[in-house]
Amino acid sequence: MMSKFETPLIECSNISKFYAPERALDHLNLTITAGEHLLIVGPNGSGKSTLINIIGGLIRPTKGTVHINGVNIHKASPETRNSIGIQTHNPFLYDDLTGKENLIFFGKLFGIPDIQSKIAETASLLKINHILDRRAASLSHGNRKRLGFARTILHNPDIILLDEPDSGLDSDSLIDLRETLAKELDNKTILLTTHNVNWALPLATSILVLGNHNQTIKMPPAEYASLQDTKQKL
Repeated sequence: MMSKFETPLIECSNISKFYAPERALDHLNLTITAGEHLLIVGPNGSGKSTLINIIGGLIRPTKGTVHINGVNIHKASPETRNSIGIQTHNPFLYDDLTGKENLIFFGKLFGIPDIQSKIAETASLLKINHILDRRAASLSHGNRKRLGFARTILHNPDIILLDEPDSGLDSDSLIDLRETLAKELDNKTILLTTHNVNWALPLATSILVLGNHNQTIKMPPAEYASLQDTKQKL
């Protein structure tokens, strides 16, 4: 029997994305297994956010395909897309609605049964009860990120895509977020980008390094950490 780390879930085949005259991604091939926690690292402009957005179905690649469970995500049914939760730099919140009203709206889009109970459960998990009755426009950047994360996981997706979810969070919120990802969401397939690699490294089961000139390499966390230690000693 295949373990959860051997079952192909996401397959990126020959992915390229051009933003003339630059190429954010160029002929990238990547397989992500069920239950994998993939940390995506690389310099600015290496295509980290682009890759998250392509896998999430928000943008189309210039060339290549993304299949999730064998289904092309850019031709997929709502059921396949509903298996994904994505948090980008835009938290996708309606400023005139309260935090709770935002979650109700998105909960209805995903057809979540007993939405009030699900919101209460998610808010308790993420410790955001105190912001649910406040308009999204009045929230700090950090609290908007936390509310956006609640929206991302509200429908219990199998795949969670997070583009710098830690940016703008205070130290306590960073600890809470990492514990949630490591414990409550450990059974999910997670793709994560961040500039704070030391914060995210304990979460990862694998590392994808996107380099300049579209060089890519996937490696275990221990190998990546060893390479970083070697660089620091040079």
